[in-house]
Amino acid sequence: MAIFKSLLIFLLAGICEIGGGYLVWLWLKEDKPYWFGMLGMLLLALYGVVATWQTVGFGDVCMQLIAEYLSPYHFYGHGKWMALNPIATTLSVRLLR
Repeated sequence: MAIFKSLLIFLLAGICEIGGGYLVWLWLKEDKPYWFGMLGMLLLALYGVVATWQTVGFGDVCMQLIAEYLSPYHFYGHGKWMALNPIATTLSVRLLR
């Protein structure tokens, strides 16, 4: 049950973060009404609150986020040393925990 709760909080935080940022972007770049920006800012503020509801430690959540953001880079990045990137990320996550 704790895993399910953690996943729901993670999903809600992601919706607040991405949705809020997108609404602000629409307001500023696509000339949408000002209330798009206000709603976006409210969602971004709510994201800061929702993230604190996580039951696991902050470091564990941060390490998971870093690993997820870097994973696409590992597979689609450039350079002859790309094969070592998954190893380096795994080691850094383990050391920082």
